[in-house]
Amino acid sequence: MKRFGFIIRYLWVLALVWLGGMTLLLTPREARVSTSENRMLAAAPELSFETISDGSFTDGTEEWLSDGIVLRDPLIGLSRAVETALRVPSDEDEEAMALIDAIEAEMNEAPAEPFAPSAAPQTEAPQATAEPQVTSAPQTAPAPTAEPTATETPQVNDAAFWLEFKDGKRQTVFEFPAANIVRAAEVLNAYRAVLPEDGNVVFLQVPVASMGNAFLNRIDRDPVWRSDLEDSLQRLVSDGVVIVKVGEAMNEPLKNGEYVYFRTDHHWTARGAYYAYRAAMETLGVPAAEYSDYTYFVRSGMRGNNAKNGAKSDTLEVMHELLPTKSYVVSHLTDSREIPFMDYDAAGYLAFIRGTQKPWRRFETGAKTGRTALLIGDSFSNAFLPYLLPHYDRVMMTDLRYTSYDPKDAGASVSEYIERYGVDDVYFVLCLATSINSEFFTGGQVVRYLH
Repeated sequence: MKRFGFIIRYLWVLALVWLGGMTLLLTPREARVSTSENRMLAAAPELSFETISDGSFTDGTEEWLSDGIVLRDPLIGLSRAVETALRVPSDEDEEAMALIDAIEAEMNEAPAEPFAPSAAPQTEAPQATAEPQVTSAPQTAPAPTAEPTATETPQVNDAAFWLEFKDGKRQTVFEFPAANIVRAAEVLNAYRAVLPEDGNVVFLQVPVASMGNAFLNRIDRDPVWRSDLEDSLQRLVSDGVVIVKVGEAMNEPLKNGEYVYFRTDHHWTARGAYYAYRAAMETLGVPAAEYSDYTYFVRSGMRGNNAKNGAKSDTLEVMHELLPTKSYVVSHLTDSREIPFMDYDAAGYLAFIRGTQKPWRRFETGAKTGRTALLIGDSFSNAFLPYLLPHYDRVMMTDLRYTSYDPKDAGASVSEYIERYGVDDVYFVLCLATSINSEFFTGGQVVRYLH
């Protein structure tokens, strides 16, 4: 028996040596296109004293051999299948799934009610006054002199997000207490106060996929998304804080049957993220890139974290960057290590910028706009970020939820990162599970890490 075990181990070692040798012999040394993955496979690294000393030869060799492994395509397919089957939901997934269940129950049980407009006055979000440039970031009015206090806050009513139908009835999906709106304004104003004079804070609150699917299920009633939250919040914030009406920006694409939300996942698609980006740029007075300006890696058969038995699969579209982009994980304020920008091997939504990477990300674009942005968000921001890149030389990114952020690993406060990397504009991109009704945003966590 021992002799048999020895033979098996010996044959296994020989097989590994053979596989490694065949990989070394057969792997092309030059970069080449992978048709199955729609990307460039790594070339063999250059051997020199410099590449050995800085470690790039070792890293490059590992990447080259990984891209050249025998039977790569079948192994990738198997890996994707296993990843999908064994995927463990994240804390955000759990929150989103609870939200999805609540929305579905509300939409299925709550009767439509006659529409009554909010009594609160409506105001338009301010437009940037500077002449827009194609690749420039927006300019705004001077920075606020002080954060608003409770006694300075204008009167604000509760707000809501609802479906409005052609017969004049409405179905409320979310309600936002006035106290949460006031607190959210304080959070946004606190971030505006640490930016330069021409800086912006841009806030996007994103409906989740179940809300989009509820919209489509009622398409025969000619629905539209409406919300008075954005106008209520806009009245409370300082100059240079812009609230984007994401829900209203999705009405036309949804009615046109565009693929803006996944059917088996709580996230939006690349197309959905694009429409939110375009709405943000329009609100700021800056020309947006076209969706068709990008090329996309496309893969069918995606089944997300909300896939029900018998549910059809989704199609994943992951954009390639317009400009050559360097991607880094950053810790302790200045420590950086480079990682690939996207993960086209990932089975699902994690393909977008390789998912959340703790504690900070840095993206260098070479756009030559002279500006830097900070994107703070949950996983919905991962599909949004690539569209932001052409407008900035550098984009910093972080997820401040307690499950995704370690202040010790970060090594500095958010305001210190803002100062160190010269951040001009801050974007908040948050789904309704982690936005102004959540402990994460209005409970103090976002502000706690600011200073």
